[in-house]
Amino acid sequence: MQAMLSTAPGGPETLEPTTLPDPEPARGKVRIKVRAAAANYPDVLIIRDLYQIKPPRPFAPGGEVAGEIDAVGEDVTGFAPGDRVAALTGHGGFATRICVATERLVKIPATMPFEDAACFLFTYGTSHHALKDRAQLKRGETLLVLGAAGGVGAAAVELGRAAGARVIAAVSSEQKADFCRRLGAAETIVYPREMDRDAQKALAGEIKRLAGPEGVHVVYDAVGGAYAAGWNLAEEFINMYIGFGGEFYKPGTAEVTIILQADEHGQPRAYSPTDDPLTADVIERMMCDPELRAVLLDSLGQPLDVGHSVRLEIEPGRFLVAESGFLICEIRAIKQARP
Repeated sequence: MQAMLSTAPGGPETLEPTTLPDPEPARGKVRIKVRAAAANYPDVLIIRDLYQIKPPRPFAPGGEVAGEIDAVGEDVTGFAPGDRVAALTGHGGFATRICVATERLVKIPATMPFEDAACFLFTYGTSHHALKDRAQLKRGETLLVLGAAGGVGAAAVELGRAAGARVIAAVSSEQKADFCRRLGAAETIVYPREMDRDAQKALAGEIKRLAGPEGVHVVYDAVGGAYAAGWNLAEEFINMYIGFGGEFYKPGTAEVTIILQADEHGQPRAYSPTDDPLTADVIERMMCDPELRAVLLDSLGQPLDVGHSVRLEIEPGRFLVAESGFLICEIRAIKQARP
């Protein structure tokens, strides 16, 4: 088979076309003859060692594929050679064949092009989870989507429209605005590519004007950074925010406990014994990212050894942005710290 392998950290130019033996499916797995593979943002991060998952090299990126099953392993039920499927692979998809566990497969209709199926699960799955499961978007509500012409943004526009919401699409060009109107956006905002303070105020003004007296019920922000600061100026018009990297909040101050532990390399890692899995996920990512870990530890104002826990008060209305692009809430105050 042929594969594009990452042999050293870097951009797409570092990938090397390589000939490898065809893999054989193990028990509970099938082998897919890959017809199409999606290129998603995690693929860009993973080959630069900026993703939370770091496969041992050499590896092929590609977390999402579509194709036909051409071999099955032992104990496989429900799938057979010739089935057309889409799969979430994590990595390894930039290859002509890949073995995947059956729980990571879905059959696709005969009329669905492989190119569409290969880029369906990440974008539409992400946006459906955000809007339906987390935000519980309802018919008649107003949804603001930033980065609305991108993958997850365009999916959010379509899904918001299908849910009966009034969609405001914010993009960086008139061409993209026209694209979003064709997807079903009721209103569009065109913001500049360079977001200075005046541009942030202008963006906030447009949000207020288009939102009307009831405000925006849900903000879906696939951009973050200075653009988040723009809509944050209109915070009194916003009821719920779902942000880049999966952050989610309703206005108000929250308290969380984090507990530091050591990983297998002796580096500090954290988890949060909270009932909200997204809060726990944010804390975990903060400790996986060197820049965010420094922000967190600096905010404590004191050394915190492995095995210690600390009670934090987090103000969701303020944000910090890491170089990797993750957007997190600003830590406002320490409630208590103890060994």
